Amino acid sequence: MDALLDAASRIVSRGDALTMATVAAEAGISRATAYRRSGGKFQLLAALEARGVEVPSESPVRGRILETVRTHLAHHGLLATSIEDLADEVGVHPATIYRLFGDRETLLGEALSSLVPTVFLDVFRDPHLPPQEVLVRVAAGLILFISTFPGLVAQLLVPASGARQELMRLRGMQSDLGKLLADYFERCAQLGTLPPGDADARTGAFAGLCLGTTLMVPVGPLTTTDANERARWVVARFFSGEAAQVTTERA
Repeated sequence: MDALLDAASRIVSRGDALTMATVAAEAGISRATAYRRSGGKFQLLAALEARGVEVPSESPVRGRILETVRTHLAHHGLLATSIEDLADEVGVHPATIYRLFGDRETLLGEALSSLVPTVFLDVFRDPHLPPQEVLVRVAAGLILFISTFPGLVAQLLVPASGARQELMRLRGMQSDLGKLLADYFERCAQLGTLPPGDADARTGAFAGLCLGTTLMVPVGPLTTTDANERARWVVARFFSGEAAQVTTERA
Protein backbone atom coordinates (compact mmCIF):
# COMPACT_ATOMS: atom_id res chain seq x y z
CA MET A 1 0.00 0.00 0.00
CA ASP A 2 2.84 2.44 0.79
CA ALA A 3 4.21 2.08 -2.74
CA LEU A 4 0.78 2.90 -4.17
CA LEU A 5 0.45 5.95 -1.92
CA ASP A 6 3.91 7.13 -2.99
CA ALA A 7 2.90 6.72 -6.63
CA ALA A 8 -0.39 8.56 -6.08
CA SER A 9 1.41 11.37 -4.26
CA ARG A 10 3.77 11.85 -7.20
CA ILE A 11 0.82 11.98 -9.63
CA VAL A 12 -0.98 14.59 -7.51
CA SER A 13 2.18 16.68 -7.12
CA ARG A 14 2.59 16.77 -10.93
CA GLY A 15 -1.05 17.82 -11.36
CA ASP A 16 -1.85 14.76 -13.49
CA ALA A 17 -5.22 13.00 -13.47
CA LEU A 18 -5.42 10.59 -10.53
CA THR A 19 -7.04 7.37 -11.72
CA MET A 20 -6.40 3.75 -10.83
CA ALA A 21 -4.87 3.35 -14.30
CA THR A 22 -2.37 6.18 -13.77
CA VAL A 23 -1.55 4.97 -10.24
CA ALA A 24 -0.94 1.43 -11.49
CA ALA A 25 1.29 2.69 -14.31
CA GLU A 26 3.23 4.92 -11.92
CA ALA A 27 3.75 2.05 -9.49
CA GLY A 28 4.63 -0.40 -12.27
CA ILE A 29 1.85 -2.89 -11.48
CA SER A 30 -1.40 -3.98 -13.11
CA ARG A 31 -4.69 -2.22 -12.42
CA ALA A 32 -6.11 -5.39 -10.85
CA THR A 33 -3.19 -5.48 -8.41
CA ALA A 34 -3.65 -1.78 -7.65
CA TYR A 35 -7.33 -2.35 -6.86
CA ARG A 36 -6.55 -5.40 -4.73
CA ARG A 37 -3.92 -3.61 -2.67
CA SER A 38 -5.74 -0.30 -2.22
CA GLY A 39 -9.46 -1.15 -2.25
CA GLY A 40 -10.10 1.30 -5.09
CA LYS A 41 -9.78 5.00 -5.74
CA PHE A 42 -11.95 6.18 -2.84
CA GLN A 43 -9.94 4.20 -0.31
CA LEU A 44 -6.72 5.43 -1.91
CA LEU A 45 -7.84 9.06 -1.69
CA ALA A 46 -8.79 8.60 1.97
CA ALA A 47 -5.34 7.16 2.70
CA LEU A 48 -3.70 10.09 0.91
CA GLU A 49 -5.70 12.58 2.96
CA ALA A 50 -4.69 10.72 6.13
CA ARG A 51 -1.07 11.27 5.03
CA GLY A 52 -1.76 14.98 4.78
CA VAL A 53 -1.70 15.07 0.99
CA GLU A 54 -4.09 17.61 -0.51
CA VAL A 55 -6.11 15.63 -3.05
CA PRO A 56 -7.84 17.22 -6.04
CA SER A 57 -11.60 17.59 -5.79
CA GLU A 58 -13.73 15.78 -8.33
CA SER A 59 -14.93 17.94 -11.22
CA PRO A 60 -18.72 18.30 -11.67
CA VAL A 61 -18.55 16.71 -15.13
CA ARG A 62 -16.53 13.78 -13.82
CA GLY A 63 -19.00 13.31 -10.99
CA ARG A 64 -21.95 13.38 -13.42
CA ILE A 65 -20.36 10.74 -15.60
CA LEU A 66 -19.64 8.43 -12.64
CA GLU A 67 -23.15 8.89 -11.24
CA THR A 68 -24.67 7.97 -14.60
CA VAL A 69 -22.50 4.85 -14.80
CA ARG A 70 -23.43 3.87 -11.23
CA THR A 71 -27.12 4.19 -12.05
CA HIS A 72 -26.67 1.90 -15.06
CA LEU A 73 -24.70 -0.58 -12.99
CA ALA A 74 -27.28 -0.61 -10.22
CA HIS A 75 -30.20 -1.45 -12.49
CA HIS A 76 -28.66 -3.22 -15.46
CA GLY A 77 -25.28 -4.55 -14.36
CA LEU A 78 -22.25 -3.94 -16.54
CA LEU A 79 -22.81 -1.33 -19.20
CA ALA A 80 -24.18 -2.62 -22.46
CA THR A 81 -24.02 0.87 -23.95
CA SER A 82 -20.94 2.33 -25.59
CA ILE A 83 -18.88 5.28 -24.38
CA GLU A 84 -20.55 7.27 -27.15
CA ASP A 85 -24.06 6.44 -25.88
CA LEU A 86 -23.03 7.25 -22.33
CA ALA A 87 -21.57 10.60 -23.41
CA ASP A 88 -24.81 11.43 -25.19
CA GLU A 89 -26.81 10.70 -22.04
CA VAL A 90 -24.54 12.80 -19.83
CA GLY A 91 -24.41 15.59 -22.40
CA VAL A 92 -20.66 15.63 -23.05
CA HIS A 93 -18.44 14.73 -25.99
CA PRO A 94 -17.04 11.16 -25.95
CA ALA A 95 -13.55 12.65 -26.00
CA THR A 96 -14.28 14.13 -22.56
CA ILE A 97 -14.88 10.67 -21.09
CA TYR A 98 -11.74 9.29 -22.70
CA ARG A 99 -9.72 12.26 -21.45
CA LEU A 100 -11.00 11.91 -17.88
CA PHE A 101 -10.93 8.11 -17.59
CA GLY A 102 -8.76 6.76 -20.39
CA ASP A 103 -10.94 3.83 -21.38
CA ARG A 104 -14.09 1.87 -20.54
CA GLU A 105 -12.32 -0.46 -18.12
CA THR A 106 -10.97 2.38 -16.00
CA LEU A 107 -14.37 4.09 -15.99
CA LEU A 108 -16.13 0.92 -14.83
CA GLY A 109 -13.44 0.19 -12.25
CA GLU A 110 -13.80 3.61 -10.65
CA ALA A 111 -17.59 3.41 -10.62
CA LEU A 112 -17.49 -0.08 -9.09
CA SER A 113 -14.99 0.91 -6.41
CA SER A 114 -17.68 2.95 -4.64
CA LEU A 115 -20.47 0.40 -5.14
CA VAL A 116 -19.11 -2.94 -3.97
CA PRO A 117 -19.30 -3.01 -0.16
CA THR A 118 -15.94 -3.13 1.62
CA VAL A 119 -17.37 -3.87 5.10
CA PHE A 120 -16.62 -7.53 4.37
CA LEU A 121 -12.90 -6.87 4.11
CA ASP A 122 -12.66 -5.35 7.59
CA VAL A 123 -15.17 -7.31 9.64
CA PHE A 124 -13.61 -10.70 8.89
CA ARG A 125 -10.27 -9.46 10.25
CA ASP A 126 -11.59 -8.37 13.67
CA PRO A 127 -10.56 -11.13 16.13
CA HIS A 128 -12.74 -9.72 18.93
CA LEU A 129 -16.13 -10.03 17.21
CA PRO A 130 -18.13 -13.23 17.89
CA PRO A 131 -19.33 -15.10 14.77
CA GLN A 132 -22.93 -13.97 15.29
CA GLU A 133 -21.98 -10.29 15.18
CA VAL A 134 -19.62 -10.76 12.24
CA LEU A 135 -22.36 -12.48 10.26
CA VAL A 136 -24.97 -9.85 11.19
CA ARG A 137 -22.73 -7.11 9.82
CA VAL A 138 -21.95 -9.08 6.68
CA ALA A 139 -25.62 -9.96 6.14
CA ALA A 140 -26.69 -6.33 6.60
CA GLY A 141 -24.11 -5.15 4.06
CA LEU A 142 -25.10 -7.85 1.60
CA ILE A 143 -28.83 -7.20 2.02
CA LEU A 144 -28.35 -3.47 1.42
CA PHE A 145 -26.25 -4.21 -1.64
CA ILE A 146 -28.81 -6.64 -3.10
CA SER A 147 -31.71 -4.24 -2.61
CA THR A 148 -29.85 -1.24 -4.04
CA PHE A 149 -28.01 -2.85 -6.97
CA PRO A 150 -30.22 -5.66 -8.34
CA GLY A 151 -28.62 -5.46 -11.79
CA LEU A 152 -25.15 -6.18 -10.48
CA VAL A 153 -26.43 -8.92 -8.18
CA ALA A 154 -28.17 -10.69 -11.06
CA GLN A 155 -24.85 -10.87 -12.92
CA LEU A 156 -22.88 -11.92 -9.84
CA LEU A 157 -25.25 -14.85 -9.29
CA VAL A 158 -24.16 -16.55 -12.52
CA PRO A 159 -20.69 -17.98 -11.74
CA ALA A 160 -19.75 -18.84 -15.33
CA SER A 161 -21.01 -15.66 -16.94
CA GLY A 162 -18.66 -13.32 -18.74
CA ALA A 163 -20.19 -10.36 -16.89
CA ARG A 164 -19.36 -11.85 -13.48
CA GLN A 165 -15.83 -12.66 -14.56
CA GLU A 166 -15.35 -9.09 -15.77
CA LEU A 167 -16.79 -7.72 -12.52
CA MET A 168 -14.39 -9.82 -10.47
CA ARG A 169 -11.47 -8.84 -12.68
CA LEU A 170 -12.28 -5.14 -12.41
CA ARG A 171 -12.40 -5.47 -8.64
CA GLY A 172 -9.25 -7.60 -8.56
CA MET A 173 -11.24 -10.43 -6.90
CA GLN A 174 -11.17 -8.27 -3.78
CA SER A 175 -14.84 -8.51 -2.99
CA ASP A 176 -15.49 -12.15 -3.81
CA LEU A 177 -17.74 -12.61 -0.78
CA GLY A 178 -18.17 -16.35 -1.36
CA LYS A 179 -14.46 -17.02 -0.84
CA LEU A 180 -14.27 -14.66 2.14
CA LEU A 181 -17.22 -16.39 3.80
CA ALA A 182 -15.93 -19.89 3.12
CA ASP A 183 -12.51 -18.99 4.55
CA TYR A 184 -14.20 -17.47 7.61
CA PHE A 185 -16.39 -20.51 8.24
CA GLU A 186 -13.35 -22.75 7.88
CA ARG A 187 -11.45 -20.64 10.40
CA CYS A 188 -14.37 -20.72 12.87
CA ALA A 189 -14.51 -24.50 12.65
CA GLN A 190 -10.77 -24.73 13.34
CA LEU A 191 -11.10 -22.41 16.36
CA GLY A 192 -14.13 -24.25 17.69
CA THR A 193 -16.54 -21.29 17.48
CA LEU A 194 -18.54 -23.35 14.98
CA PRO A 195 -18.84 -27.14 14.88
CA PRO A 196 -17.00 -28.95 12.07
CA GLY A 197 -18.83 -28.61 8.77
CA ASP A 198 -18.55 -27.99 5.06
CA ALA A 199 -17.53 -24.34 4.60
CA ASP A 200 -18.87 -24.13 1.05
CA ALA A 201 -22.26 -25.53 2.11
CA ARG A 202 -22.44 -23.02 4.94
CA THR A 203 -21.56 -20.23 2.54
CA GLY A 204 -24.35 -21.24 0.17
CA ALA A 205 -26.90 -21.49 2.99
CA PHE A 206 -25.96 -18.11 4.43
CA ALA A 207 -25.92 -16.30 1.07
CA GLY A 208 -29.21 -17.96 0.13
CA LEU A 209 -30.87 -16.68 3.29
CA CYS A 210 -29.62 -13.14 2.60
CA LEU A 211 -30.78 -13.28 -1.00
CA GLY A 212 -34.14 -14.78 -0.10
CA THR A 213 -35.03 -12.29 2.62
CA THR A 214 -34.16 -9.44 0.26
CA LEU A 215 -35.84 -10.62 -2.95
CA MET A 216 -38.90 -12.42 -1.56
CA VAL A 217 -40.13 -9.28 0.19
CA PRO A 218 -38.93 -6.57 -2.19
CA VAL A 219 -39.66 -3.02 -1.07
CA GLY A 220 -37.04 -1.16 -3.11
CA PRO A 221 -33.80 0.03 -1.53
CA LEU A 222 -33.83 -0.71 2.20
CA THR A 223 -32.79 1.57 5.03
CA THR A 224 -29.89 0.59 7.28
CA THR A 225 -32.39 -0.18 10.07
CA ASP A 226 -34.42 -2.47 7.79
CA ALA A 227 -31.25 -4.23 6.63
CA ASN A 228 -30.06 -4.78 10.20
CA GLU A 229 -33.42 -6.25 11.22
CA ARG A 230 -33.38 -8.65 8.27
CA ALA A 231 -29.73 -9.47 8.95
CA ARG A 232 -30.50 -10.52 12.52
CA TRP A 233 -33.32 -12.71 11.25
CA VAL A 234 -30.96 -14.29 8.71
CA VAL A 235 -28.30 -15.03 11.35
CA ALA A 236 -30.86 -16.45 13.79
CA ARG A 237 -32.18 -18.81 11.08
CA PHE A 238 -28.63 -19.72 10.08
CA PHE A 239 -27.60 -20.72 13.60
CA SER A 240 -30.92 -22.53 14.13
CA GLY A 241 -30.09 -24.60 11.08
CA GLU A 242 -26.59 -25.27 12.41
CA ALA A 243 -28.01 -26.44 15.75
CA ALA A 244 -30.53 -28.68 14.00
CA GLN A 245 -27.75 -30.18 11.87
CA VAL A 246 -25.63 -30.94 14.96
CA THR A 247 -28.63 -32.56 16.68
CA THR A 248 -29.35 -34.71 13.61
CA GLU A 249 -25.72 -35.83 13.35
CA ARG A 250 -25.63 -36.81 17.05
CA ALA A 251 -28.87 -38.77 16.71
